[in-house]
Parts: sequence; structure tokens; C-alpha cells
Amino acid sequence: LLLTRNKVTHIYEMIKAYGSSPQVTQDRGTKNWNRTTSIAVKHGREYSVNPHSGKYGRGEEHAPLIHAGDPRANLPSKLRKQLLEALQECDPRIVKGWLDTALADMPAGDL
Repeated sequence: LLLTRNKVTHIYEMIKAYGSSPQVTQDRGTKNWNRTTSIAVKHGREYSVNPHSGKYGRGEEHAPLIHAGDPRANLPSKLRKQLLEALQECDPRIVKGWLDTALADMPAGDL
């Protein structure tokens, strides 16, 4: 039911890599893109299932940073292709992560 009726929705948070308040910055030494402190704090309060690991949690683990090169120059078509490749076959893992978490939190008498 969850998979066929789309009861689980992927939510993508589009981020700005330029402008008045960038949300990611590049570490020039490693060439990695990282969240700014304010975005890291925000993600520290949010919980979700990581689409790659299926683990329920908060922080950067719950929202992997996916980009198709330099986020300042991502074309929608390139980003769409990158997202499709990165999130291929993730639905079953996400569903299992949510269900496992719900069952773990449920009192034993309610099972």
C-alpha cells in the first residue's frame, strides 16, 4: 500500500549555493560542499529516514547532500539525472526505516 499508493513522499530541500545567504560552502582544500552552521543546526532538529542507509535519525545523516557538480551552476536537467541515479531503489529502504522505527517505539502490548 505504501509503495503503490505513494504514501511515502521523498522531500528534497533545494539549497542556495550563492546569493545573500548561501546555505552551503565549499571547503577549497577538500573540494567538498558543506552545510553552513545555521543549516547544520536546522538539520540537527529534524528527523527522517536516510534514503541510502534506511536509518532513522537527525542531522546530516537524515538529509544527504546530493548535487551534480558545483551547486551554484547545477542545471535542473543535470540535477534531476543525479537525483534519479542517487535515489534509485530507495523507496523500500525508506519504508522499512519508518516501519522499523514505528515498531521500536510501540509499547510491546500494542503489537
